[in-house]
Amino acid sequence: MTGVSASLDDDQIQLQKTLRAALSRHCSGPAQLALATGEEDFDPALWKLLSTELDLVGLAAPERFGGGGAPLPVLGVALMELGRALYSGPYFSSGVLATQAIVGSGDEAVGAEILPGLCRGEVLATVAGLRDDGPDGLPGMGGVVATADGDGTHRLTGVADHVWEAHGAHRLVVFASTRDGVGCFLAHPDAPGVLVERLPGMDLTRRLSRVRFAAVPARPLGALDGGSRALARLRRIAPVCLAAEQIGGAEHCLEQAVDHAKRRHQFGRPIGSFQAVKHQLASVLMDVEAAKAATVFALGALEHESPDAATMVHVAKAAASDAFFHVAGALIQTLGGIGYTWEHPAHLYLRRAVSGRAQFGFPSAHRRALGAEGGH
Repeated sequence: MTGVSASLDDDQIQLQKTLRAALSRHCSGPAQLALATGEEDFDPALWKLLSTELDLVGLAAPERFGGGGAPLPVLGVALMELGRALYSGPYFSSGVLATQAIVGSGDEAVGAEILPGLCRGEVLATVAGLRDDGPDGLPGMGGVVATADGDGTHRLTGVADHVWEAHGAHRLVVFASTRDGVGCFLAHPDAPGVLVERLPGMDLTRRLSRVRFAAVPARPLGALDGGSRALARLRRIAPVCLAAEQIGGAEHCLEQAVDHAKRRHQFGRPIGSFQAVKHQLASVLMDVEAAKAATVFALGALEHESPDAATMVHVAKAAASDAFFHVAGALIQTLGGIGYTWEHPAHLYLRRAVSGRAQFGFPSAHRRALGAEGGH
């Protein structure tokens, strides 16, 4: 593995500090619990801050479309901070998934039409028809089929499950099967024939929906291979971007657990002085640090199209998913009784950790892929 650094540079550290300070004002424990249990999907004031004042939504979109043109490692820094704050809102669905799908399709006209508004946070988009687990256990095609109308438009029919933040979206980027292979299409969620249904989910801070399509008119993105190109891009970018978000959540859980272990006393001494607590926290510390290094490396490898990129995506997603899950559980155990109540947001982190393991490929699927690559 060569040519890619696994550390943050000065600009990335400054972005980290700025974003952490901004999120700390909006994502307190009570605010997280209120969003998780309330009717609002996200905090509009925070969305305005992210999209207009910090120009964060279009961070990784090309400059020609009004974006920041930032490389993937910089996007990773932002996602780590959003994960640390357990951000609830359309950043990942709109600023990562939809943006990267449109860019990956190669459709310059749609990019010029949609992405400037998306980068400003005025347009919300999400991706439908991308299954969490394809035939190989990794991100793949869902159950939507596109048929040509004959006048250049297509009709979408089928069901897309586990669509992120579909309620409130202004555009749907839909992957669908066509007679020529994989297609990528742009549809309106308020078009006749579209039905968006909320789904219950483990993660109370990330809204999932089922979207039904009944002969819905849609606009194809890119040339005939636009869908295949966009899907291939998301199969790599989505897992490692989610890994970055998971690293942020894992680091927060670890810090909370260590802080509590220092302050909480039993039998006249801090609980962190007990061997069982020390060993558990030391173990998850090693997991988090290793996963973070793998994730930062993977983002750089993707950006530079390194020969190691595909391998590192599998390593990063598997390591980050496991690390977040283990450290979220360790936090609840360290907290004791309060960690099992609604009064503390620890359970929200555990819920996201559990949910994230299943999204864009279980750790086991990514490890099988690594084994398959190693066998060639």
